[in-house]
Parts: sequence; C-alpha cells; structure tokens
Amino acid sequence: MVEAKDVVNLVQLFKHEDIDVWLDGGWGVDALLGEQTRPHEDVDIVIEEKNVPKSRKLLKEKGFKDVERDDTSAWNFVLGDSKSHKIDVHAIVFDEIGNGTYGPAGKGIMFPVASLTGNGTINGHPVKCISAEYMVKFIAPWLYKRRDKDFKDVSALCKKFEIDYPIVVKLYIMCGLAFSGKSTLAKRIAEHTGREIIAFDKLWVEEDKVKPVPKNVDGWRQIRKLAQGKILKALKDGKSVIYDDTNARREHREELRNLAKQAGAESIVVYLDTPLEIIRAREEANKDSQNRHEVEPHNFQKVLEDLEVPSGDEEVLIFTPKTDINDFLKKLD
Repeated sequence: MVEAKDVVNLVQLFKHEDIDVWLDGGWGVDALLGEQTRPHEDVDIVIEEKNVPKSRKLLKEKGFKDVERDDTSAWNFVLGDSKSHKIDVHAIVFDEIGNGTYGPAGKGIMFPVASLTGNGTINGHPVKCISAEYMVKFIAPWLYKRRDKDFKDVSALCKKFEIDYPIVVKLYIMCGLAFSGKSTLAKRIAEHTGREIIAFDKLWVEEDKVKPVPKNVDGWRQIRKLAQGKILKALKDGKSVIYDDTNARREHREELRNLAKQAGAESIVVYLDTPLEIIRAREEANKDSQNRHEVEPHNFQKVLEDLEVPSGDEEVLIFTPKTDINDFLKKLD
C-alpha cells in the first residue's frame, strides 16, 4: 500500500531534482479533496517523457524496479519496491501550446493543458495534480464498471468543486424471441429514459427501400453492421441507446458489450423471458391484427434454436409477462 507520507516523499524527491510531477488516479483525487478517503495500492503520477531516464535512476536508487505487466510500454510502466509500494508512471510529451500527449505519436491520449493546472494537498503539503474538472472527465468513462470507488470519487469531486455530475451513457441490449414483447418494452424504456431506439427491423426496411437487402445471412450481416455503426456513433456522442433485436446468441451480445466498452458506456441486457405458449398466441393473433410483420417459420425456429439465455455475468435485467412495468422501469433510474 502507498501511504500519504510515501506520496509526499516521492513528490519532494522529484521536486529536489527539478522534475515536475502531477498526481493522477486515487491519490490525485484525494489531493484535490485535501484528505485521504480510502487506501491506495499505488500512486499514479504524470511526468514528462524527457524526465523518464532521470526518474528511473532516482527511483532505482530508492530500491524500485520494474513490475512485470502485459501492457508495459515506454509511456506507461509500474515500478515497485520490497515494501509493496507501487508507482504507476504516465509519461507525456508536450506540444507547442502545452498539451501533453500520452502514448504513441499520432495515436496518444491527450492531457489538455487545462488538465495539468490542478493543485491539492497531501498531509498539508502542496502538490500538483490533474484538475478537478478533468479528473471527473477521466473517471467518467469507467463508471460503467460500477466500481464503488469511482462513484465515490466522482461524487466527492463534483460536490466540492460544484461540477455537474457526468451522465452515464448506457446501451440497453434487448434480447428475446419474436413476439416476446421486445419492441413494446423498448418503447416504454425510451419513454421513461428519453433514450434513442435503434431497431434492427426498422433499419432493414429503410435500407431495403434504397436497395433490396438480401433475405439471407448476408442481408442480416449487412444490417447488423449498419446497426453497430450507428450504436457506436451514438454512444461516442454521449447518447444512450436501446438496441431492439433478438440478440439471441451470447457472442452477438458480447459484440455489443464491446462496443459499449469502446465508447466508455455501460451495457445492460434486457431479456424478455416470455413463455413459448404466450409467444405463439401473440403470433396467431397478429395474423388478424397485422400489428407487426409476420416472421417466417424457419427464421423463428432458427432464432429459437440459437437462443442462449443471458446469464448473470452479462448484467441482465429480466422481464416476464408478470413483471410490474413501473417497478421494472424504476430499476433503470
């Protein structure tokens, strides 16, 4: 574990050698708050790439050496000592206006100049750190993981610095057989949350008007790819999405979850657990009402055979014909 005195000693060591260092991560949050709010397994620091060799030498003299990791790089590495102290180093390169690039040239993550203006205290000692506004922005994409520490850090920073709490972007993945009630529930979720619906069937109809879509697996792949592109764009634009499709196979839901992760969004599977006899009754009634398009028997059977019921590790909410809709919608708040 890294204690407050360890952080102060590190900052003073670097200061003595004229190395600028900014605290990031958990200790950066606590520096901004002016108090330690939880234990920390390491301390995240940001330094200039040009100071990496000098910093390594200094820390080696203090007993630190590289900690083996699969993702170690020239711009991000962890150093540890025999006392279980760990330093997570993030190296940046400044451009002409003071923005710091973290990562490979042309593909790195930007530390805007304003993000490096934070000031805080550790045990009463002044330290530089990531600014509160950008600390919230940097943590926000990880809120989908539902880690208690992230929620607490963001809440505390927003309260102290009067920052608007970040909106958590979500992808609702509808899952179930035709006539299970997916589209109806998707509309209710949209009305309750104000989210956008991207519907597979609607996209197919729209594309088919422009150019006939093959009524086979190639057509299915075409529309699915189109849907995924629209989903990713919306999520990256900060808009939550309800994706209305059968999403019967786990691998297809995994693709969608990965899209959400790519955009820093949370994903929730909404599974319609509707008994087959009810589905068949609705299908039969639809032949007269024509409230929706009919489903070819072989297509229905294919989805039925492919259906892999979502498991708990998929962050799933289950809706049955007996579920109280109002209670269910409250779970989405």
